[in-house]
Amino acid sequence: MDYRKQLRVLEHSLDAIDPGLPCGWPVAKVYNTILEHVKAKNPSDPLIAAMDPVARASSGATSTASVGTVRTVAGQLLAATDER
Repeated sequence: MDYRKQLRVLEHSLDAIDPGLPCGWPVAKVYNTILEHVKAKNPSDPLIAAMDPVARASSGATSTASVGTVRTVAGQLLAATDER
């Protein structure tokens, strides 16, 4: 898995969505999968270790995070893995 490519695509895709909206659960699952992979590849990085997966909202259709939050954290993951 090329997680840097996946993060760039995710970040770019989220650019087209209002950042204040709740992030859809399917998109959040993609983010969570990428995060899991990045954490496994970078176990000693404190920034990456501090990032938590996004939770599913009680409605089931969305996550508990906004689109803007997921986009920002995806960008931080890209920055944190830039030299790896």
